Amino acid sequence: FYKDKKFAAYQDLLQKNNPDDYDHNVLVTSEPAFIISREKKGKDNTTLFSRNSWAYSGSTHSFITVMKDSNENPENIAVINPLDTLPQKNKYSGNYTEDKRNYISLRDGKDDHSYQFFIHFEKNEGDCIGELKGIMKMIDSKTAIYQQNGDACVMDFHFEGKRIIVKERGNCGNHRGIKCFFDDEYVKKNSK
Repeated sequence: FYKDKKFAAYQDLLQKNNPDDYDHNVLVTSEPAFIISREKKGKDNTTLFSRNSWAYSGSTHSFITVMKDSNENPENIAVINPLDTLPQKNKYSGNYTEDKRNYISLRDGKDDHSYQFFIHFEKNEGDCIGELKGIMKMIDSKTAIYQQNGDACVMDFHFEGKRIIVKERGNCGNHRGIKCFFDDEYVKKNSK
């Protein structure tokens, strides 16, 4: 919440009754950051873990990923879409996919000219992973841009029919591996 007690943003931390064999927990640090962890014993008695850390960004008024750490095979880690339950009434709102591990979700922003987005991709058989959550602003009827103070990452989004074309223009290395880029295109999934 803002100081005047108006709502700013939220981030899901844990899901009730996770149907897996993991122990789940949340640690709140002094920054504050929220470290969401899951652990379980592997076949050879090693501990398998995944940890994601989120922090609130005052410049975007949203939570951003600040750290990901895991010793698990990426195919076994579920990708959590933080925007999944938000409204999708605007023209381009919806889910655009290549497959279940390569997609972009668009949700309504504060007006008809802005969208919240979450993009996740895995390239080179999971060797290079990218993920970014932010706000894109429409600059004309078919083109949007992501650009945020304090982040060198700049991305262009272009809409053609049911496709969205994503092109990385600035340095987005903080949000992806060094051997891959956000450049891709996705097709809008029909809503049910």
